[in-house]
Amino acid sequence: MRAAFLQGLREGLRGGLPSQLGTATVANGLVENLSAAFSPLVPGGASAEEEDPLLLLAWKVMPDYFDVLDLPLRQGRGFLEDEAVGEEKVAVVNDRIARRYFPGGDAVGRQININAEWYRIVGVAASVDLPALSGGTLGEFQLFLPLQQRVGTGFTIIARTGADRAAAVERIKEIVWGLDRSLPIMDVSLVQDALAKSLSEERSNALLMVIFALTALILGAVGIYGVVAYSVSRKVREMGIRLALGASARRVVGRVVLGGLGTVGIGMAVGAVGAFALGSTLSGLLVEVDPRDPGVFLLVAGVTLVVALGATWLPARRAAGASPVDALRSD
Repeated sequence: MRAAFLQGLREGLRGGLPSQLGTATVANGLVENLSAAFSPLVPGGASAEEEDPLLLLAWKVMPDYFDVLDLPLRQGRGFLEDEAVGEEKVAVVNDRIARRYFPGGDAVGRQININAEWYRIVGVAASVDLPALSGGTLGEFQLFLPLQQRVGTGFTIIARTGADRAAAVERIKEIVWGLDRSLPIMDVSLVQDALAKSLSEERSNALLMVIFALTALILGAVGIYGVVAYSVSRKVREMGIRLALGASARRVVGRVVLGGLGTVGIGMAVGAVGAFALGSTLSGLLVEVDPRDPGVFLLVAGVTLVVALGATWLPARRAAGASPVDALRSD
């Protein structure tokens, strides 16, 4: 019953959607609600005991899915109409699976076993970038299965439309309700909106981390300024003596600034070593960001140097501008 409905829906989308409104296909999801499970993937001729379980992310799609989404096929082809409803189980794997299990040859035509079921690989697709899935391994291994062989309870209609999105949505609703008026259409949204929604939690966490980092940076800058400025103020008498003996104010200020920056430089070196050593502990919180990114280290070092320069130059310049008598009288 569901397979017949799917076939009718696909034919309706193919023949009932005007070319100026675009094309559409059916799948079990686009960003969310995809089936994912830890399972060993065993290539033909290998032993299941030799393989570790992988987190396999599976799409169930109609044959025209790859064309509508413009998803490149590295090898082989997509699904055929008779394969989608046939008894032989077929699959399209992503290029990461192909590289891992068939590094020495063509993956097309080979057999793989997943959950005690054998599939024949008919194509190798490009890996899909899933920003909703953080972490290096989650979603890395992806495969596609014919939707009509594994019909679920909910479907996603994915349409590539032109400028008139509203007309395309209304036409798709007419096609769906023309097959079954009782079917609910749960949500209509742009792919960009779906991606943004899937990333909302990650973005909220990232915003909080940025706020905490800026707060820590400000507190650190204030602390550095206070410590260095206090250290410079202790040298006012020394500066007065040098000025009284004929040293130029410029030279005195430069000497104080270099001394303060030297102390800050030692602290920066120690902090950089510690940050580099502990950077790996942050890798689980980062996506496509190197915890030892040189740009980040240079940015932090630059901000610290600017703060330290201001903390040394401002009080030193103020003290050097005073008369030597006043400087000698200071405590």
